[in-house]
Amino acid sequence: MTKKEDIFEKLNIKDYNNYLEEILETKEFSSDTKNFLLSMLYKIEAAYSDFSLVKNLNKTQNDFVEEIIETLKNNCQRLELVKPLDEKYEKLLKNPEKCIVNKEKKEIISIYNEQALLYAIFKLTDKEYKFKNSILKCVLEELLNTGKNISKKEVIRDFDGWAWNIEKNQIESIEHNLVFQNIQMLYSGDFEDEEQLKEILSKTCKKEDAQVFFILLCKIAVRLYLNKHKNQKEKFETERKENENKLRELEDKTNYFKKIISKKNNLEKRLKMIDSCLIDINILKKEFIKANKTLPEEKKILSISNFEDRIQEEKKQIVCDIQKLSEKLLPQTYTKERNQIIEILEILEVLDDKEDLYENILLLQEKFIKGMQEKIKQAQTRKDVMSIIYQLRYYKYLPYKDVQIKDVKELRKLIYKVEEMIYNMAYKMNIINPISINEKVNNDVVRKILDTNIIELENIELLFKAENYQITLQIFDEENIEKIIEYNTIEGLIARMNKKFRLFVK
Repeated sequence: MTKKEDIFEKLNIKDYNNYLEEILETKEFSSDTKNFLLSMLYKIEAAYSDFSLVKNLNKTQNDFVEEIIETLKNNCQRLELVKPLDEKYEKLLKNPEKCIVNKEKKEIISIYNEQALLYAIFKLTDKEYKFKNSILKCVLEELLNTGKNISKKEVIRDFDGWAWNIEKNQIESIEHNLVFQNIQMLYSGDFEDEEQLKEILSKTCKKEDAQVFFILLCKIAVRLYLNKHKNQKEKFETERKENENKLRELEDKTNYFKKIISKKNNLEKRLKMIDSCLIDINILKKEFIKANKTLPEEKKILSISNFEDRIQEEKKQIVCDIQKLSEKLLPQTYTKERNQIIEILEILEVLDDKEDLYENILLLQEKFIKGMQEKIKQAQTRKDVMSIIYQLRYYKYLPYKDVQIKDVKELRKLIYKVEEMIYNMAYKMNIINPISINEKVNNDVVRKILDTNIIELENIELLFKAENYQITLQIFDEENIEKIIEYNTIEGLIARMNKKFRLFVK
């Protein structure tokens, strides 16, 4: 184990002070920055276990804190905290992120607010993806990084060590957050480019749903990007026209392949000439003289030896180009290139402003929920089932427009269906204590029970009472009553009356 790993293996809140002190000695930070950072880290320590449990994360608190401290150490040279009386403060407030980050200069300017500062620290390490298409690179990179930063800031935005309360007004972009959480819940691992993203989606979703999910994701990313960078629309239009021209060329197969073959033949002739030069010194001299005749004085080749080095390099490039052209002649390469162009043109249809952003987000939610259905089918253990129950509870509380996902009527039936799937699996695996012998009634009651901000669902205890010709269900978070639900009757009720019991089997 390395020295750095040793430090974070043993690190606790009392150690942050000394470790930060060492880091800050070499930094251009304001005088009260250390105390401010420590305050932020104290809040993270208090909130992280709840944050991790509610979101079903695998990352440990030490790993999370290590990421922050190492970012400050290696990626942040200057940090300026702007207080309300400063003239910069109002300008920063108008920025949804409440901060300005310069990765190249390793600088942060943030309002005097722990949430804004934490967002800025994570923004310093925004990932550079390897998306091959230039449009997809800029729009998906911004969507994924913005979503990542919002998601990580959540640890001190919505959690305080006591409760989970969603501060919707403090979310930089509800749309970025929702879409990012969709991806994270379907697949929590990493990916580099569009092909890897499609591959991981196809492992969770059906193949056709995965492709639709990808297209919708890209359309949403384009629209969100252009909402922020309106001056980029012309560039995207140019890209669309270029792709339309490429598609026209591809559709004319005869001329398309004819041009490739012609280029390949010309390169092969040139390659043959170079090989002749490299074999025969006389041909080499002749070509050297011929080449110099066409060059201006300041660019003439000084010697035959230099000329030989040049054509050796040219040969390498030609061999590479011939290989690429040969691949372009393959039917599968042609089909792949054509499909990629059709795909990007479909994505760029959003430039016509005929598609509503929120309609596409809702369509994405439908595909996401179907993806969760497939994930349930793959669940095998108690841990798998509990993980999905936590994810679905968290998903239902995500903000969408002015409401939460659980209140979006267009999604209600789909959410009910996926909940029924996981609850039925939980009954069969003896994870949830049954309430009623009637499956539908059982699911309806459990759904209402789990519509809760109780952090640790395994702590939920239930107490059924018969009072005034009604059945009263008291829901406890350990010893505290969280809420009370009243029923006229519960068909097929088999749960014990007047005696507390756990919803989840221990």
